[in-house]
Amino acid sequence: MSDNDAEHGTPRGRISPQDRQAFEERSADLGRRLEAVKTRREPPPDNSARGRAMAQGFKIAVELVVGVVFGGFLGWGFSGFSSFSLPR
Repeated sequence: MSDNDAEHGTPRGRISPQDRQAFEERSADLGRRLEAVKTRREPPPDNSARGRAMAQGFKIAVELVVGVVFGGFLGWGFSGFSSFSLPR
């Protein structure tokens, strides 16, 4: 607020009834406009395709890790049965 509140006839920090009414009207108008925009918006996109893609990615990652670990144990087991030993 400006220093010349005396011109408006209201003490500093208070608003006149006319200003309050104007504020309430602007607030109500803004609320109506926001509701109109919300109803015009299209629904959110379906995230089920993204979920299926994530599931497929995790499945591939798990299969890769399990394959490497199983292959390591299989190779370790075969080296135990054979006469092959690691050089020192």
